[in-house]
Amino acid sequence: MTHRILAQGKNSRTFLCIPAYLRDKFGLKKGSIVDVTDTEGKIVITPIMENDKE
Repeated sequence: MTHRILAQGKNSRTFLCIPAYLRDKFGLKKGSIVDVTDTEGKIVITPIMENDKE
């Protein structure tokens, strides 16, 4: 687990910078879609892979 800081930009958009090793591991690129949910008081971010899209 890594600790990250959320940043809020223009138009109230929220951004999260993730480490390069996680971007590489999951093949994330600018504009990648992720699933965001909460579990037991924690925010969980799950990458949605191309073959997982319906």
